[in-house]
Amino acid sequence: AQTNPFRKRFSIAHELGHFVLKHYINPWEFEDPDTGKSYVEPEADEFAGSLLVPEVLLKEYLKKGLSIKEIQNIFQVSNQALWVRIKIYRLTKLVNL
Repeated sequence: AQTNPFRKRFSIAHELGHFVLKHYINPWEFEDPDTGKSYVEPEADEFAGSLLVPEVLLKEYLKKGLSIKEIQNIFQVSNQALWVRIKIYRLTKLVNL
């Protein structure tokens, strides 16, 4: 069982992503036939990250000069999840270290 509340939130959002993105319909079609890698797991991760850390709010908080720790606490996500969103949204230049 997961004990980290940030990880739990991400896992719930990830599973919600599978449902919203209809990954339960013909699940065997969501795998690369050559590599066997799943298409659905990265999609569900992207859904979860976007849901938990919306780009417009993240950009606003970074422009206000909030620290990574402050933003992490606002969104209730792990440091890793926050940095993934910062990189995906190409906002590294706004980070106040």
